Amino acid sequence: MQKEEWINQIMQSSADIKAVEPNPYLFNKIQSAIEQPEETTTAVPVFKWAFAALFFISMNVACISFISFNKKQQNQEAALSSLSSEMEFNTTYNY
Repeated sequence: MQKEEWINQIMQSSADIKAVEPNPYLFNKIQSAIEQPEETTTAVPVFKWAFAALFFISMNVACISFISFNKKQQNQEAALSSLSSEMEFNTTYNY
């Protein structure tokens, strides 16, 4: 019996609820938001991105080849220096 009374109280409490009235300008706001043109973004052409990527890769290759060339040259200079000291090609002048 208590369950039925409790259910009836709950059901009657919702009887006094009134419908909410929307803002009279809500429909106009929604409609104007829908009709506004979308913001256009300017796309960078693919050619520019391809050129940038090619430039980046070529710079990396140039740097790597420059570094390896310098290492080879330094290694050759070190080898020649050690060889010349072994063979005593260094001349010292005692005046």
